[in-house]
Amino acid sequence: MENEAGWRAVAHYNNSDDAYVLLVDGAGTIRWQTRGDATDAKYNGLRKQLQSLTEQTGGR
Repeated sequence: MENEAGWRAVAHYNNSDDAYVLLVDGAGTIRWQTRGDATDAKYNGLRKQLQSLTEQTGGR
């Protein structure tokens, strides 16, 4: 992994038992992030962001 300390900082990593998910665009901007247990609300938030990014980039 490249720059693990940097990714841990932006993810606010502090619990090795949690799952951390970040959606990062091609420019390196974090578009969405979550941590902890998977929930329907978190999944729906991720889906919305993915759809938005797909529409912005024309599906590329």
